[in-house]
Amino acid sequence: MARKGKSFRFQGRLLGPMEKRDLINADGADPELLRAYGELYLKAERYADALDFLLAARDADGLAKVKARAIEAADNFLLHRIEGSGLLAVTPDDWQALANSADRLGKAIVADIARSRADGPARSSPASDAHET
Repeated sequence: MARKGKSFRFQGRLLGPMEKRDLINADGADPELLRAYGELYLKAERYADALDFLLAARDADGLAKVKARAIEAADNFLLHRIEGSGLLAVTPDDWQALANSADRLGKAIVADIARSRADGPARSSPASDAHET
């Protein structure tokens, strides 16, 4: 639950889980503060945590950094979260690039998932089309 009246300041250190939760869910949290923590977590290579802060800040530039890292590391979870946020476009080419990274890193299942996302919505099979009238 968001806390009201609590003042948050940038402390220049990674936050504990409850501090992080409280800041991200605080009513009227300062986007610049959220962005600063997002950058701090990016530098610490804590990409999922960085994404939490950057989504809360609605920071497209920061999200683009996480997106690039997700593609490079073949992290479909991060890319899916960015896509679901609607704050930054994720294209079929992005999913294909992630599939290529996954192939290079030996992540066959991730590559298959990314390729299916790159291909777009599932198409009906000819057999199911024959039953429609």
